[in-house]
Amino acid sequence: MAKPELQKEDLEAVAQLFDLAGGLDGEDEDVWGQRFEQHISTTMQRHVSAVKRLRSGAERQCEQIRAHHELLVVVQERLLERLQSSAQQQVAEPLQQLFEVMASLFQSALQCAMELAAADVERVASKT
Repeated sequence: MAKPELQKEDLEAVAQLFDLAGGLDGEDEDVWGQRFEQHISTTMQRHVSAVKRLRSGAERQCEQIRAHHELLVVVQERLLERLQSSAQQQVAEPLQQLFEVMASLFQSALQCAMELAAADVERVASKT
């Protein structure tokens, strides 16, 4: 079972993946470093805000999963950019489309889970 909030090791794992996604030539490291920091900051601010307003452990767990998924988007973006600027351009477009479909399915599943968790909270509250 996932932890209800993101942990330091979650962020470290994303940072390691991000580093692996970088090119060996070190091009655009400053730009990507800034993008990474901004993405992490924005995602974590949204996560902390959401966790504060959610009532149940199930809702918080759904938010943790959403935030962890969102953290990985910057890795995906970096990989796609590398593919687009390499000899593997023909792979980048279908991969981007695949990521978009997967993200849409993930968001739908997460929305269902959040609605179920909220319904459980309401059901429990109405019994008391």
